[in-house]
Amino acid sequence: MKYNTQPHPFKLTECQDESSMLIRIENVSYTTANQRATGVAVSAIGLLGVPVAMVSAGLPFYAFFYYFPTNQTQAILALSNDIAHPTMGTMQRAYSSGGMFGTDERQRLRHATKFDKHLTAIFTELESSYAKTARKPAAKVKQNVATADMR
Repeated sequence: MKYNTQPHPFKLTECQDESSMLIRIENVSYTTANQRATGVAVSAIGLLGVPVAMVSAGLPFYAFFYYFPTNQTQAILALSNDIAHPTMGTMQRAYSSGGMFGTDERQRLRHATKFDKHLTAIFTELESSYAKTARKPAAKVKQNVATADMR
């Protein structure tokens, strides 16, 4: 796993009480073929039809609209109390990616890549935070002890 190459590797297990990060995926929704077809039709009307009709009618203002469906994931992220402040709580995150263009497989790969980039950013931030706050081993100091010979 790519995250195990970090200075402080981790493993994926069920949530534990100490040094853990909870990632709960609440909901994942991908666009359907019907949503994509609706997006094309509504956007064509809103981006082409309405402005052309307004120009030909001689209106002094122009309006347009569009509809691009999106892929969505809702997730809850939380750190255990030993690595985060107890009042920090949980973060509810929503990830979205464009769902208008491309095959279903391509959309899923694009969406997964976005989620992976966000997790990588979280792990990088945790690592840099750890590097700043970790206790450094005490430097060894040579102690010169003078001894006196009392004869």
